[in-house]
Amino acid sequence: MTIYLYSVDNCEKCNIMRDYLLIAGIPYSEIKFKDLPALSSTLKDEIYIVDAPVLSLNGVYYDEPCLFYGDIIRSDIADMFDKYMGD
Repeated sequence: MTIYLYSVDNCEKCNIMRDYLLIAGIPYSEIKFKDLPALSSTLKDEIYIVDAPVLSLNGVYYDEPCLFYGDIIRSDIADMFDKYMGD
């Protein structure tokens, strides 16, 4: 599974997701939206970002409302990571 975390500076939910991935030992690559090539890539893929963070899992994009329930990572997202780590 290829995981990309798209983030912005001073984003609490970006920090929560980053910490979750690090603590769980899930390998990922982080791309800052201020990096213009990263932004060009998402626009090329017709992905329009409204809220950060955004995760790309094997080319499927999950934006902030899909990832979080309030300030908590949604259980179905956590379950997906658990399954990944078990494989």
